[in-house]
Amino acid sequence: MLWENGGRVTIRENMWYSHYEQTGGNAIQFVQRFYNKSYQDAVQILLDEKIEPLSVELKKQKKAKKHFKLPKANNDMRQVFAYLLKSRFIDRDIVEYFAHEKLLYESEEYHNCVFVGIDKNGIPRHAHKRGTYTLGESFKGNVDDCDSEYSFHYTGTSDTIYVFEAPIDMLSFITLHKKDWQYHSYVSLCSVADCALMRMLKDNSNISKIYLCLDNDAKGIEAEYRIRNSLKEIGYTDVSFLRPKYKDWNEILRARNGLVPLPAVEHPTLNKMRELLRETVPEAVKSNTLLFPFKTLSADYQRLIASQNDELIAKNAHLLARDSIRLAKALLNADEKELMCGVFEKHLPHTDAACFDNKMKNIKYDMETVERLFGNDQIRIASVLEQDVQSLYRLACDSLKIQLHIEMKLSENFINEHEGSDSEWAIRQA
Repeated sequence: MLWENGGRVTIRENMWYSHYEQTGGNAIQFVQRFYNKSYQDAVQILLDEKIEPLSVELKKQKKAKKHFKLPKANNDMRQVFAYLLKSRFIDRDIVEYFAHEKLLYESEEYHNCVFVGIDKNGIPRHAHKRGTYTLGESFKGNVDDCDSEYSFHYTGTSDTIYVFEAPIDMLSFITLHKKDWQYHSYVSLCSVADCALMRMLKDNSNISKIYLCLDNDAKGIEAEYRIRNSLKEIGYTDVSFLRPKYKDWNEILRARNGLVPLPAVEHPTLNKMRELLRETVPEAVKSNTLLFPFKTLSADYQRLIASQNDELIAKNAHLLARDSIRLAKALLNADEKELMCGVFEKHLPHTDAACFDNKMKNIKYDMETVERLFGNDQIRIASVLEQDVQSLYRLACDSLKIQLHIEMKLSENFINEHEGSDSEWAIRQA
């Protein structure tokens, strides 16, 4: 469920999460945060009784408050210009623009590129440093005590914002799409956390179209789905992925200038989920309509939780997913493509690393929701039917994630059992 006060907050069982503030916690912390209560008062409210505080006094160490400070600037920017223009192939006009706006300079001590993030009053609040050495892995990192909400960015006037992992990705993209670039907004997260994007959206209510342009690797892809899901929770629906051909946007510039680019890296589970959907959805479409929908789903679920080995777990998870999709098809009269998209939209790759028990808990939660919506025969209002069917898509997706989990585990076990050099493998086969 969603709690609207103080920015939209997702509440699930006894845990909560604020999408704007990027923080969450348990029930006690919820009462402390949103009702401005002490720990003792929060516990009293939740228990509905008075409790006596412990007599033990806890000594709190006061931490010295630190202040953000920009690195001292060098007298010139020759090393930064050489690095960005000759090694990174960023357009000179783009570099000069950000340097002129004092959002980019060269540090005196180490001659790093310093990318400055300012607040809406033009006050520097963040700085990201990037080493200019071209041999080996160059240094990169944020200045101590900077505010991650105000990382390197540019604010335009259109309704569109482009989101990147690093400042050089952002400048590379602008170089590749230079025409009228100042019309739009851009933000570099300087990580894969979304707090800088959330700040941009807070400060610019005109922005409604969001392009996530993160790295084309497992980490970037997971961040895309996580951020898009958070944005949907707070009402942003026009969110798209824009992935570079290679690992990141600067690799395109490198390739255009005759260097060998780093390739894109596929996400380990995303393609596997697509394969499972291509197998399961056509099977569901060809199956007969369920005569007793919820009873069938309930029986599938009971078989799943009673399964004693991996093969049975994978098989019964597949059946539960298939029958969930069968019911969705009957309710919406949906075609194969619509069903496949509906289930795939529920897949969040950044949650694939969750343990098996947590994935099973998700299915339990899904089944409780499906029972509430579909457990009894009732007249359905067309306007809410599509929303109700989302619970079936989620159940199908979470069931396929169990199947995926088992198949990946079996595949990993097979690889581990057959590790060795080519010659060793040949000897075993002889």
